[in-house]
Amino acid sequence: MNKQLKKPSKMSWKYVMGELLLIVFGILIALYINNLNESRKLKDFENKIVSEIEKSLTSDYDFHITSRITRAEQIIQSSETVLEFLDGKIKYNDSLEIHFWRISWIVIFEPKSIPFETLKSKGIELISNEDIRKSLLELYDYTYPRINYFTESFNNWSTNRVEPYCIKNFAINKGDRGKAYKPIDIDQIKNSIEYRNLVFEKMTKTNRLLGRMNRAKDNVGDLLMQLKKQKL
Repeated sequence: MNKQLKKPSKMSWKYVMGELLLIVFGILIALYINNLNESRKLKDFENKIVSEIEKSLTSDYDFHITSRITRAEQIIQSSETVLEFLDGKIKYNDSLEIHFWRISWIVIFEPKSIPFETLKSKGIELISNEDIRKSLLELYDYTYPRINYFTESFNNWSTNRVEPYCIKNFAINKGDRGKAYKPIDIDQIKNSIEYRNLVFEKMTKTNRLLGRMNRAKDNVGDLLMQLKKQKL
């Protein structure tokens, strides 16, 4: 009972402290390696998603937006030609029939957005470059939605106003480059204030749409340049 406990020697304290330091050091190394692996995974994901976004933007730039711009330009050119006919500046000829048809065209705008939506679901902050983050958000959350809204309005107006008039007043035939709209009564078409107003309004609306499409194409081109610079 009177036996006294032996006090730990200096040697045993040094041993314990050494063991504790080794454990702490091991934990810190493990955390460092884990963080390094997580950082590498995030960087790999960033590189992969940026590559996918770049591919979708290139497709939008080279094909989708460009083809929509071409379609809008054709509608405008045909509207101008039809207005010249209605104003008596050119005589009726069979080539006008394709221009009458183009007046009824709509424009479908469906850019590729799946890679960006995937990025948003993971967190836009995974893109390390702040300028690129801002450009992506501006394009996909502002520019593209505005064009979608405008094209839907444009198409609804054309479907509800232009198409019914054309169905009623034109014979729809097959032409060399698509459909051909042949007036049932040429004089009636030429003297129709309603039709002239429809053609003029279609041209005006299409000009507005074309402006938005061209700005979108410029924005996509600038963003592609940013993405390519990041790779260098």
